[in-house]
Order: sequence, then structure tokens, then C-alpha cells
Amino acid sequence: MNVEARGLTLESVLKKGVFIIPDYQREYDWDNVEVDEFLEDINNTNKDDNYFIGHMVLEGEYNGVVFNVIDGQQRITTITIMLSVIRDLFYEYEENDLALGINENYIFGKDRNNKDYVILQNNMPYPVLQAYVQSIPKDKRLDVQPIKSGEKKIIKIYDRLRKNLSKYSVDDLSVLRDKILDLELIFVAVSEQVDAFTIFETLNATGKDLTP
Repeated sequence: MNVEARGLTLESVLKKGVFIIPDYQREYDWDNVEVDEFLEDINNTNKDDNYFIGHMVLEGEYNGVVFNVIDGQQRITTITIMLSVIRDLFYEYEENDLALGINENYIFGKDRNNKDYVILQNNMPYPVLQAYVQSIPKDKRLDVQPIKSGEKKIIKIYDRLRKNLSKYSVDDLSVLRDKILDLELIFVAVSEQVDAFTIFETLNATGKDLTP
């Protein structure tokens, strides 16, 4: 079993490459309560005390560029929605440099051929994630209809965050952006899928039994 675990900031994680949510994963399931609590915890974090959000288990080589998300789907999806909302509000406030700073580093990346790629990809498929959330305002396809329950929740959370964060000033949004990017986690990269699930089950061995 080839396992490498390191403490990283979220910013470092998002710069590592592509994160794929496989089609066998459960759907996005966070609701208002979880997201409101997550946002409140981030906002209440002191500037010099980064918020630790636990571990992420991924199938892939630590120094690779493509990772399958085994554990951490709800958090990385919610964080992507949050960053997309902040970016969209920066565009609305005509703070284009601030918007591009998020869009070109933490929502999209560029490969060696300078081609754009989406950092978080969902293989369920979830067209709403990119069409409604990750795309910049002028490219959003609001006509794409959610099919799965997880897609409906993604739209619900995006709209809720957009409404709540629209009350923030540019400076407040910048502070929130920094707190999100400074989130700390344990990045666990496991080379084989079976071993990754073993690690996942071990880390989650307490509490309610996992279902198939």
C-alpha cells in the first residue's frame, strides 16, 4: 500500500491538479444547516489561527495531478461553491482582478499546453455544477435543469450563499476568501482504490457503520 499523508492548506491542495468525484460516490448532500455552520466556523476563525477541516482521502499518487475523491466530496464541493460565489460577487462589484485571481487559480487551472481545465470535476454527471456554479457570470447556462437531487442542492446552496454574501463588502469578501484558502487539512493520497477505501473506512471506523 502506497500512502502519503501531509498537512496542507486548501490553497495548496487546489493547486495540485484535477479532483474527480467518481460516479460511484453518493450525491452532494449538504443542506442549509451544514453550510451555514461551516461558513460561521470559517468567519469566526482568527486571522492567525487557521481552521482545521479534517482529512481528505484521495486515490492517486501524491505527486500526481489527477485525484479521485474518496472522502471529502461534501467539503470540496461546498468550498468550490463558496469560492465561485465570491468570484461572481467580485465581478458584480467590477473587481475583475480579484475575480480572476479566484477563477484562474482555484476554480479553473491551466495545463502544460495552457489549456483550461476544471479543478473539481463530477462524473455522476453533474452538468449543473459547471453550468450554474463554476462558469463565470457571462458564461453561466442557467437553462440547464437539475436532474439529480444533489444538483438541486448545489443550486440551492449557491443561491443561498449568493444572497447571504451579497451583504459583504469587497474587503469582507477578500478576508473570507483568504480564510477559505488558508483552511488546513490532512491530504491523504493512496495509490490504489481498494487501499484508499480501506484508509477511508479506518478513519471513519467510529460511529455509525458505513453502508455499501
